[in-house]
Amino acid sequence: MAATPRITVLIPVYNRERYIAAAIDSVLAQSFTDFELLIVDDGSTDRSMEIISSYTDADSRIRIERSPSNKGGPWARNRGLDLARGEYVAMLDSDDAAAPERLARQVTFLDAHPSYALVGTGKQTMDASGARIKGFKPRPVTAAEIKAQLLFRCCIAHTSIMARTAIMRRYRYDERFVVSQDFELFARLSHAYPLANLPEALVSFRRHDAHVSSDRERVTTYQLLILKQQIETLGITTVDDDVQRHFMLSRPRSWFVPDAFYLEWAQDWLCRLREANRRQQRFEPQVFDRILGHLWINQCTKARLRITDIAQKTLTRQDLRACVWSAACRRLRQAVPLVPGSRHARLAD
Repeated sequence: MAATPRITVLIPVYNRERYIAAAIDSVLAQSFTDFELLIVDDGSTDRSMEIISSYTDADSRIRIERSPSNKGGPWARNRGLDLARGEYVAMLDSDDAAAPERLARQVTFLDAHPSYALVGTGKQTMDASGARIKGFKPRPVTAAEIKAQLLFRCCIAHTSIMARTAIMRRYRYDERFVVSQDFELFARLSHAYPLANLPEALVSFRRHDAHVSSDRERVTTYQLLILKQQIETLGITTVDDDVQRHFMLSRPRSWFVPDAFYLEWAQDWLCRLREANRRQQRFEPQVFDRILGHLWINQCTKARLRITDIAQKTLTRQDLRACVWSAACRRLRQAVPLVPGSRHARLAD
């Protein structure tokens, strides 16, 4: 292995004896070979270290750092950043797997776009046994769209990112965020550097019962803090109820079905965000307005409100992608009121 590899692949590990071998194998199978694999064991008490150690004699690119106690994912990632030798650092969770072309595709992108801090990819979801369980869901790819989407949700798969090591060392993971530290980091980075996603799925994300993100209540608590900070960058003073409702804008219908009160609030809130962005210019206006328009339509769809045939014809998915917020409002206003007589059914330009 070269003293200074192009890439450090960083895998933090805590009690992943069932999956860590698959993660390591996927890295060693990469078509791009100028990398080191840095594994930070965060105090595992199962057979994880035994499995990891079995690889080191066969491949000198593998390095191991071990903590005597469990200090948490953010600490392990920051420790890895301190030890990384590569110009770029690629994250991979210890229960996931990388496609063979992942590193090659990402290093090509970062070499060609020196102003970008990082690039993620799409992801394919698999179950505990490795079987595919979900179709590929596209993610925003442009810097302007990613930055705007981060006001509402984390739109970058952390397990897929490759970043410039020097930038990651400066920004680091906030260890106060025991979960969602990736979302918090991306939100901060997006206001200083462009971020990107490659459109294809180059990682397989494993969903299983032990996955930390299954703790919905804890994740939600930290994401509310991140969203509050993001909203306040627009100069908006928030109250807890608004932040909680804002959080629900990007949640699936299985979480929440909007009622008339929520739709009325959403209309006013989205217009407030639009006007604040016009003043602050935090997000590219046309991109931001289009996202707001999509969010409004999604709330109506989740509420299963009746839209006339005329509205359905004018509000096709293709049309929505092309129009901005004001155009979406005008088209919806042409429909018969969604709930006759209600104020939330009459959209203002």
